[in-house]
Amino acid sequence: MKRVFSFLLIALSSFLYSQNIKNVGDIKEMDSIIRIEPNADNYYLRGYLKYTAKDYKSALIDYDKSIALDADNFKAFFSRGMLKDKLQDFNGAISDYTKCIALNGASSKAYFNRGYSKSYLSDVEGAIEDYSKCIELNSENKAAFLNRGILKKDQNLFEEALSDYDNAIAIDNDFLDAVQSRAVLKSLMNRKDAIQDFNAAIRIAPDDGESYYNRAVYMLNFKIDGDYCSDIKKAVRLGFTTANRLFIQKCSKYNK
Repeated sequence: MKRVFSFLLIALSSFLYSQNIKNVGDIKEMDSIIRIEPNADNYYLRGYLKYTAKDYKSALIDYDKSIALDADNFKAFFSRGMLKDKLQDFNGAISDYTKCIALNGASSKAYFNRGYSKSYLSDVEGAIEDYSKCIELNSENKAAFLNRGILKKDQNLFEEALSDYDNAIAIDNDFLDAVQSRAVLKSLMNRKDAIQDFNAAIRIAPDDGESYYNRAVYMLNFKIDGDYCSDIKKAVRLGFTTANRLFIQKCSKYNK
């Protein structure tokens, strides 16, 4: 029976609209400004500051006020969508990103974020379509290639997923999530060159316990010669708790 690799989550890319935020001061200052000028931009700016302070409930109120004053306020819809993602209101987030796309159909970021929200509602086909549109608008978006690849891998479209991982890595050779994902996919495809990606993941992030664990699992599953116990031991020392059980099962002769 094959052992499982650590589960790789969809990478989250944040695209907050933060133009001129550095110059607006703090929340109390914005309170004073809003008393004098209660306009859409000022409510948006205060909402953004509250979001960064993790006061999500109050941030939502300010974004709502900003949108009520300006129904075509792209940045407020976009940031409210991000906030709704944070609150796991994915349907609400999709609605806001859809409004962003209606306001600016060339926004690759809005398509990316809507794809992310759709994936959490198990709308795999819709998410893939949005990531594809994001890539069409911005072919350098490595996270869109990665996320689309993960979804395609889950649909057993291995060759298409591999192509997406290849593209993500071509954009950034040290993109750890993509290198790890490609390594795991290649192992599922019984490709011997998976070990090269497992090695590369450790080179990129030598303090990442997951990478050592994944390489050990690969060596065990495919009976690759190598000191897999050293990798499991390293993963445990680096705090990757998933490796603890495997350590006990396979490497009891070692001391932690």
